[in-house]
Amino acid sequence: MHGLIPGSQLGVLPGTTHHNLPRRADLVVPMVKAFLTPTTPTASALSSAA
Repeated sequence: MHGLIPGSQLGVLPGTTHHNLPRRADLVVPMVKAFLTPTTPTASALSSAA
């Protein structure tokens, strides 16, 4: 399904179900942070690099 959504990412959490997902913040939080962190340079970063 994620292949049909542009920009999506698939996260596999070993030993985790939909029911115990909230108990696995140690796995979920870093994945969400990485997904939400922009990977393209900002305009100010581009202008300072030139």
